[in-house]
This record gives sequence, structure tokens and C-alpha cells, in this order.
Amino acid sequence: MATDCNAPPSWTLFLHGSEISRAWLSEEQALHIVLSAAAAMPSSRTDRTDRTEGYLSGVTWVLSGAQGQFDPSLIMGGIAEGHVTTQGQLLRQLPAPSHQTGPLTLNLRLISGTHLSASGHSLRVELAPSAVFRESWAC
Repeated sequence: MATDCNAPPSWTLFLHGSEISRAWLSEEQALHIVLSAAAAMPSSRTDRTDRTEGYLSGVTWVLSGAQGQFDPSLIMGGIAEGHVTTQGQLLRQLPAPSHQTGPLTLNLRLISGTHLSASGHSLRVELAPSAVFRESWAC
């Protein structure tokens, strides 16, 4: 079942289980990470009581002021483990859409074995107007 993602509510995204389709570093030192599928669930629902997990398309992470040792061309595939460290907190899930500010670090270990550790001064979680949520059929 598909859900309109641009209507309330917001979403909770899980770094583990999401899939990256591509990444690039802009001239402004912003690391753009486009997800082909973001592991997600609605943060709250008024029309139903369950919190069904599934996958959200149309999600991009933008890490501004990105610094670190990484090759954007190698950042693709499934995320085996990941977290954001900000203000002394370790976040394994992110609200969407959202904008985290302050010094932070994005750490990802991909299924391929590629590691990413990049620091920056803000992280935006953006939803495209065409974003769609699909319920997981995993048993």
C-alpha cells in the first residue's frame, strides 16, 4: 500500500536497513546522499494505531560542511550499521523531514564493507514531493 508522504505525519527513518543509490560532494562541501529506499515508519498516525514499518522513497540526506576521509563514488548500497553523533547523543534513527544543526558526525558501514565517517555543521533530511511509503512484506 502506498501512502502520501507529503501530508502529515512526519516519518522516523532507520539508518540500518536503508539503501543508498548515489552520493556526491558539491562545490559548497555538502555531501548529498540519495536513498533508493529508506527504512521507515510513520512517527504518529491519527488514522491508524499501528506503526507499520516499510520503505520510503524520495529521501536525501545533505551533510553541510562535510569533512573526512571518504570517496562519494563508493557510497552506495545497503547500510549494515549507522548513526549520527550530535551534541553528545548517538542517533540511529532520524526524523523526516528534519534539520539537525551543530557539530555532528555521520558514520555508516555499508553491506559492501565500505565505511563512511564524515563530520559537518548540519544535516538535513529532505523528502521529495514525489516521496512514497510502501509497507514492508517481510515476515
